[in-house]
Amino acid sequence: MTLERLSQNYQNINSKVHDGVHDEAGLLSIEMRRKMKNAIQLCEQQFVGVSIAVSLVALKDNQTPTGYGFWLHNNGQFFRNHIDHSDTVDGRGRVILVLDAKAKRIALSYGYYFDGHIKDKENFDILSTGHASLLEGNIVLGCEQILKALKETLKKAILRSIKKQRIS
Repeated sequence: MTLERLSQNYQNINSKVHDGVHDEAGLLSIEMRRKMKNAIQLCEQQFVGVSIAVSLVALKDNQTPTGYGFWLHNNGQFFRNHIDHSDTVDGRGRVILVLDAKAKRIALSYGYYFDGHIKDKENFDILSTGHASLLEGNIVLGCEQILKALKETLKKAILRSIKKQRIS
């Protein structure tokens, strides 16, 4: 997977993410968007240098949530309170939850700060927390559950990272 190939594959999707919410699938009402923004802020406030985004998209057959998350990390424009933070906020601390509404697939895409610090089993467990709610069509509740589990896992990953640095 190269960024050039991904860019060709995802070039027609709007890459502007406002206040952590990227609803390209058009699934969220105004109230749902507000709740999603609140859940994102609640998760982010625990950490310095971590930003969270939730992207709701309807991907084509040749597109994957994992590939899209990687592409969005590298090509997205991230706005907070209508101010572009793409160049000022370090995207290496970003986590993007991607929900493919068409194929009913989901993935978490982590910035480079998290390389090697989130275990595959932990990632699976995080996504599993919102599985039932998402299947029932309760997108906001499912995302809230996932973000709550993400927050707990990020705390553990940070502690592991600190311990690893002390040993080195």
